[in-house]
Parts: sequence; structure tokens; C-alpha cells
Amino acid sequence: MTEPVVFRAGRALVVTLSALTLAHLLDLSHRFPSDTRLWTEFTSPDALYRYFATVGGPLEVATVAGVTVLALMVGYQRPAGRLALAAAVLHTAALGVWLGVVLPANPGTVAVPSDWERWRIRWEMGHTVSFGLMLLGFATLVLAVLSERHPRQGGRFAGGGAIH
Repeated sequence: MTEPVVFRAGRALVVTLSALTLAHLLDLSHRFPSDTRLWTEFTSPDALYRYFATVGGPLEVATVAGVTVLALMVGYQRPAGRLALAAAVLHTAALGVWLGVVLPANPGTVAVPSDWERWRIRWEMGHTVSFGLMLLGFATLVLAVLSERHPRQGGRFAGGGAIH
């Protein structure tokens, strides 16, 4: 039996969202040592990250919703359902970090405040923690899918199992 489209779509959402967030993390080594002017030019909503909010925000909400639906479809009685629920919680936590840490620091990327270094650290570390949570969520979702494909029986993989 083939895997339902909702599972493939959920994984695609998670991978795409992780890639977008990874882009922030990969740029960290170039942005962080920058001076005030250069850092604000890098991080300005009108510059490099112009479409991250319009694409990334809805994608993040869709990921949380999709992984939550996935967990509900599988059911929490099964290991895959509990793992999918854990993935949904991790992605919700990542969204919460973004809303609680990064979003309030966004104005510091436009109008440079006198304590801009504090805002820079908050903005950069918020993205880093959010990515870490998303990566854990992705790994947990992969484990959920693998646990359904290969259910354990007597300490060995039975194989041939599929998500129904």
C-alpha cells in the first residue's frame, strides 16, 4: 500500500520550512560580525529577507497544522501517532519562539536603536533556536514515518508495514 498524500505533503512542508530557516542559520557567520549599517541592510525586511515573512509565515502555520492533522489521523495509541504529535509540538514551539523572540526584534532591523547589539543577538538567536526545534521536529516526523513502515515485533523489524 502506498503512503497517503497527506504524509508526503506534511514531509514536504517540513523540509521546505526547515530549508528556509536553515538559510538564516547559514548566513549567521556573515551577518553576526557585521557593523550596525551592514547588519541592518542584511536583515531589513525590504532587502534579503523580503519574502521570508510572506512565504515562511504561512508555511510555518501550514506545517504546524499539517503535522497536527497527521498526528490525529494516525492516533496517539500508536507510536507513530505519538511521534507525529511530538513533531507537531516541536514545530509549534518553533513558531512560538519566532513569535515571542524574533518578531518583537524585527523593528530593530529597520530603525536602528541605540542598543542594536541586544536586538541583533535576540533576532539571530531566536532564528537559531527556532531552527533547532524545527530540525528536531523533522527528525521526529521521520521517526514517525519509519516506525509505521517498519513496526517492531519482538525486537526485530517486521518490514512490509505501511501507514494506513
